[in-house]
Parts: sequence; C-alpha cells; structure tokens
Amino acid sequence: MDKELKDIINKAKEVRLNVEDKAQVRDNLVTFMNKEVESVRNEELVRHSNWHPKIWFSFARVPAMAVLSVFLVTGVSFAAEGSLPGDTLYPVKVNFNEEFQSLIAFSPESKAKFEIKRAERRLEEVERLALHNKLEAHWKDDLEVRLEEQIERASKHVAMLEEKGQLRKAALINDRLEVVLSVHDQILTDLDTKKIATKKIKERVKKVAARRKALEKKLLTAKMIDKLPEEKKTLVKKKVTPKAIKVIKDVKAPKVNKQNLKQREYNKAYIKLQQAKRATDKRILLKKANQRLKSFRLKTKPTKLKDSVSR
Repeated sequence: MDKELKDIINKAKEVRLNVEDKAQVRDNLVTFMNKEVESVRNEELVRHSNWHPKIWFSFARVPAMAVLSVFLVTGVSFAAEGSLPGDTLYPVKVNFNEEFQSLIAFSPESKAKFEIKRAERRLEEVERLALHNKLEAHWKDDLEVRLEEQIERASKHVAMLEEKGQLRKAALINDRLEVVLSVHDQILTDLDTKKIATKKIKERVKKVAARRKALEKKLLTAKMIDKLPEEKKTLVKKKVTPKAIKVIKDVKAPKVNKQNLKQREYNKAYIKLQQAKRATDKRILLKKANQRLKSFRLKTKPTKLKDSVSR
C-alpha cells in the first residue's frame, strides 16, 4: 500500500494543470459543496437542533473536503482519467474520481445514468486493452467484476423507478443502457478476437433487451403519454437513419379524449418513436466510439452499424 501511494505521489509531481483545468476543478468542487449545504438546510430538524446528525456529519467532512480540494488541484484526478487497469493512477480513477462524482447523483434517475456512464468507461477500457492484446490479464480479476457491478446498480435503479410507476423514466434509462451495451458489443466483436469479454457482454445485452420489452408491455396500458410531438421534434433535429426517419413520419398521434379508448394506440406510437431514438442514439454513439478509437487503432477498420431500427 505504501509503495502504491508513493507511486501515485511521484506521478502527481509530474502533472501540471492549465488555468482552464483549475477553473473547472474549482467549479466542480463548489457545485458539490453548495449541494451539500442545501441538503442540510432542507432538513426540518435543522431548525430545532444545532447538533443535528447531518450537520455534524457535514462539519466532520470539512477536513476531508480540504484534502479533497488540494488533491484535485494537484492534477492527479485529471491525469488518472486516461489510465487503464494496471496503471499506477487507475485506483485514483475508479476509487476517487468516480466515487466523488457519485456523491452528487441524488435521485434514482441520476444515479442510474451515472452508473451507465461508469459501465461505458469500463467498456472503453476493455476496447483499449483488447487493441493492445492486454485484455486477458485484466478481465477476470478486475474489469469483469467492476462492469457487472455497475450494470447491476443501473438495473436496480431502473427497477426502483418501475416500482414507483415512473415507467417512462425507467424505459428511457433502460434504453440508454441497451444502446451503450449493444454498441460496445459490436465494437468488441471486431476487437476481442479471443472472445474474452464478448460472451458476458452479449448476455447482458439480452437481459437489458428483455427488460425493455417487459417495460414496453406495461407502457401499452399505462396512463396516456402526451409527449409525442416533443419527441418527434427532438428526433428530427438529430442525424437519424433512413429507417428511423420513416418510423418518425409514420407515427401519428391519434386525437385522444376522455370518452374514447385510443390510449393504447397512442402508447404504441410512443414506443415506435423510442425505437427510432434507439437507432439514432446507436449511430451517434458508434460514430463517437470510432473517433475515440481512431488514435489507438493500427490497421483495423471502424465498426459499422446496420441501418435498422432496433427492437
């Protein structure tokens, strides 16, 4: 442990932040601290006791926050962002940077989105390691466990939203998880020639797709969703696939009133729009992933996405 700490400190001495990076660090820290203060103020018991547990906890964290700010400004956290399993700064990336970011995710929705982001980061690491034939050394003992944990956390938050009856939010978050997993699954089909990670990821894609279908069944009979025009307008602004464009044009929201039973048809139209959105998001994410991997690739060709509306 002492050796690891010394390695990190030595690495930190080599890092220098520019003015913009320092400003960003300060802004992130101030945002976090403001949210913490606000959460304390909102407690009803604060008005009745100067020693409310939450206040005491906040005061107890002041030294830790001071250490945190010093640690961040040294630039270690920025340097760690590009690290991979096996690198000196990787523990800082996963145990410090990401845990710090998780503190400002409060609602089940924001927590789920953050866990999906973490899972995406693990998948990006898998791809980079596969490019350099180093995946086998780090998959079983590290990456597989972390990836499973983060996907599971995101799935639990989706389940919480579903239990609360927030079906639309649950479906949207689950869709994002499906998009992330399926796009990276396609990329790894090309990169992971030894099939070290692809089997596990394909299993997860199937599970998330199954949950999406279950949510869609519930959405069919849910309370009428009245955001079709807004959804169509948002999608039209994006670079969508030809088949997705056709879906958008074909979707017609029936005129619904309290006397008729066209709610199911309306919800069907919403589900079709979500199909188009998934196809569009996959295309956008794959383009970004290929651009990111471009600098790491040797002579491999970019992964191509079939022009189809995902089901």
